[in-house]
Amino acid sequence: MTRWANTSLEREQIVLFSPTLDSCIDEDHPVRLFDEILVELDWSVWECQYFSGIGQPAIHPRIIASAILYGMSHGIRSSRRLEWACKNAVDFIWLVEGRQIDHSTFCNFRNRFKKELKNIFRQLGQVAMAMGMVNLNQIAFDGTKIRASSRRW
Repeated sequence: MTRWANTSLEREQIVLFSPTLDSCIDEDHPVRLFDEILVELDWSVWECQYFSGIGQPAIHPRIIASAILYGMSHGIRSSRRLEWACKNAVDFIWLVEGRQIDHSTFCNFRNRFKKELKNIFRQLGQVAMAMGMVNLNQIAFDGTKIRASSRRW
């Protein structure tokens, strides 16, 4: 009897049927619901602000907005952390459909669509409240610093 468990799959092992990106995410994973809600929203106002021309085709605004908003729901606000998540976290990779979006794209998108992102975020909050997924009864602390005496009596 060995002390350590054997690996189920060696790193060098060639597999006959490679797993799909969709099979890596469970059917009841929250990212699937998040994506379903965002697909149903109207993106035509966002789409009309893009022009086709020279260079690479643009990433659809729903993809970038979904990564930003899903990141915010997980406490990720930094563009560089979002870039890392889109390359390394399976749920983010699934959400952005395998695209590797860099931090400057996230930053430029946030600056360009600031009002629209706030509106989408509000709509997501309203949908989540209607579904009973969010309760607004939590206590939040801000970063206020109060001078106090820390000496022992």
